[in-house]
Amino acid sequence: MHGFYCLSFLENIKKEGAYHQTEHIIDRIQYLPELLQIATLFSEEKAIIADILLSIRNFYEALGDYPQALAYNLQALSIHEKVLGKEHPSTATTYNNIGLLYDNMGDYPQALEYYQQALAICEKVLGKEHPDTATTYNNIGLVYDNMGDYPQAILYYQQALAIREKVLGKEHPDTATTYNNIGLVYYAMGDYSQALEYYQQ
Repeated sequence: MHGFYCLSFLENIKKEGAYHQTEHIIDRIQYLPELLQIATLFSEEKAIIADILLSIRNFYEALGDYPQALAYNLQALSIHEKVLGKEHPSTATTYNNIGLLYDNMGDYPQALEYYQQALAICEKVLGKEHPDTATTYNNIGLVYDNMGDYPQAILYYQQALAIREKVLGKEHPDTATTYNNIGLVYYAMGDYSQALEYYQQ
C-alpha cells in the first residue's frame, strides 16, 4: 500500500500546479528520492514503482533537467520490460518518452533508436493503423526535421498523416498538426507552394 500512498502524494503535487510553478517543483523535489526509497522498500507492486519513477521523471522534465529525467525514465523502462514485457503498449510509451528526452537534448541518433523501438512495438501489438503508431511516425519525423533531413522528415510525416486521415479523419486536431508539420518542412526547403497547400488543409 505504501506505493499507492507515494503515488497519491505525487498526484497531489501535480494537482497543486507543480508543472506550472518552477519554485513549487524545486521545493518539493527534495522529497522525491526519499519517497521513491520508501515505495521501493514497502511496495511489492513493481508497476507502481515504475509509475512513481515516471512521475519523478516528469518533474525533472518540467525543470528542463533532461539528464535526470532520462535516468528515472530508463529505470522505469527496465521495470516495464521485466514486468510487462518488451512488446507491451506501455513499454512502447516509455520508449517514446525516452526518445523525446534524447530529442530535447539534441542527441538525435539516440532519439531515433528509441522511437524506432517504440514503432516496432506499436506496429506489432497495436497495428499499423493505430493512432499511437501514427504518433510514433510523427515523432520520428520531428527528429529528422530537427536534423535538417527534410526528405526523411516528410516520409515519416506522410506515414503519420495517412493513418490519421484514415482513422481520425481530416478534421481532427492531430491530423491538422501533421498537415502543419509537413507545411513547415516544405517551407524550410523553400517550396512555398507546397507549404501553402498543406497549411491551407
